[in-house]
Amino acid sequence: MALNKYLCRAKKETVLTNVVTNTIDFFYPLFRRWMPRQTFRYAVCGGSNTLLGLLIYALAYKFLFHEKNVHIGFIVATPHSAALFVSFLVNFPIGFMLMKFVVFIDSNIRGRIQLFRYFFVFVSNLLLNWVLLKMLVDGLKMNAIFGQVIATAVVILTSYLLQRHFSFSDRIRYYWPAPEAQRATGALLGALGEREIPRPLVSQYLGHLEDGLAAGRFKPTAHELLIGSVKRVLDIYRGATTS
Repeated sequence: MALNKYLCRAKKETVLTNVVTNTIDFFYPLFRRWMPRQTFRYAVCGGSNTLLGLLIYALAYKFLFHEKNVHIGFIVATPHSAALFVSFLVNFPIGFMLMKFVVFIDSNIRGRIQLFRYFFVFVSNLLLNWVLLKMLVDGLKMNAIFGQVIATAVVILTSYLLQRHFSFSDRIRYYWPAPEAQRATGALLGALGEREIPRPLVSQYLGHLEDGLAAGRFKPTAHELLIGSVKRVLDIYRGATTS
């Protein structure tokens, strides 16, 4: 019974994830020229969650705290700081789900490690946001909502870099030579053989290879997708060392 409930819940989550991912990818061809698919997904997911956070922040600041200091025991919080905390409570779980299941789906790091890293980065960004907000609102006497918009713009770039290269970064080179990994890879390649993997499946789980497939640089077989992924990473390193 418990297993059936788990499978049912997992199926619902997969359907919801597919709906969100396919909806975002529907508009990707319009932006293909300027950014890779993963960056586009991050822009949409991060942007939507950011707008939601700004909306919650504005509503909490205006109507929940009425632009007045909040007294919690012996602690006194300014209304913009309290509103920022409320927006955090909503943005954190939604942001993690979008980053894990829509944006960085190629990360093989265990979920609890991803969650810990995401929490660490999110809290760091929250602290950065708070410091910027204090400087802009308390120091420069800027409007609280306008100040939050500026602080958010700074945090967005920092957040993407940290999420991409820390929270969901998968250092596969550390365990790739392990015999268990080699056997698993051999078994997978042997099972799939030269069978072409459906493009929608490649697009969903290996979206970073979509442009290469569309250009005909490799076929959608397991071996060529594996080589294409390795070449993509090597091209990034080559570009960084030759520019």
